[in-house]
Amino acid sequence: MKQKFGQKYEVVRRLIKSGGKRDVRGLVQGARILIINRGIAAVRAIPTIQALGAKAIVVANDGDVRRNAMHVRMADEVVRIGKHPASYKNLEELASLILAAEPDAIYPGWGFLAEDPELPKFCETNGIIFIGCSSEAMSFLGNKVASKNLATTLGVPTAIYKKVSNVDEASAWADEYGYPVILKGESTGGGKGIRRVFSKEEMTQMFSEASSESELTSGSPAVFIEKLILNPRHVEIQIIGDAFGNFFA
Repeated sequence: MKQKFGQKYEVVRRLIKSGGKRDVRGLVQGARILIINRGIAAVRAIPTIQALGAKAIVVANDGDVRRNAMHVRMADEVVRIGKHPASYKNLEELASLILAAEPDAIYPGWGFLAEDPELPKFCETNGIIFIGCSSEAMSFLGNKVASKNLATTLGVPTAIYKKVSNVDEASAWADEYGYPVILKGESTGGGKGIRRVFSKEEMTQMFSEASSESELTSGSPAVFIEKLILNPRHVEIQIIGDAFGNFFA
């Protein structure tokens, strides 16, 4: 099945690059798409996958199987993955089960492994299509310092910043560029590991809190410092691209 699906993928890729038809049904018809997620992330994806003529396969831990969770009821196939909620984000534990399910593609949803570059890297290694960005892109965007370095290289304006290893480095940088500043966890998300610092007297405590919270939520205590912009306007632009060179904003 995987070889047949791979051939379809290449045919559709060539058609689209040459300006041919763009109907994805020809690509996914009969494909096995594994959703490594649960709850609303899986429930929203399953009807779309099935409407396109593909099989929706889900992973489910023992608890979700016992309670006959909605994503379990809706799926065409269920892969049982273990006893604990953490099973959904343990790639080492999932790897052999994923391969045994023989998926053509994997959809990660959000949360769990969706922002772990090891998942797309695993897919790339095993010839599975990852419905998401490449492991390289995810590695950049999952690390704030790496993503800011990339943005700077591409000429995108950013607030001035620096990766700092300890409170003395952070204090020295703030003395040079002036308060207020903000400390941010290098690998965190969802607002975790962030502390605003308005004076030198606050730096030691705020650095400790930012670093500890970062380690607790992301596994890494690394933080960086940048100028705090007071009363900013938040403007966010969503950009989506596909494997065929099409981008939308």
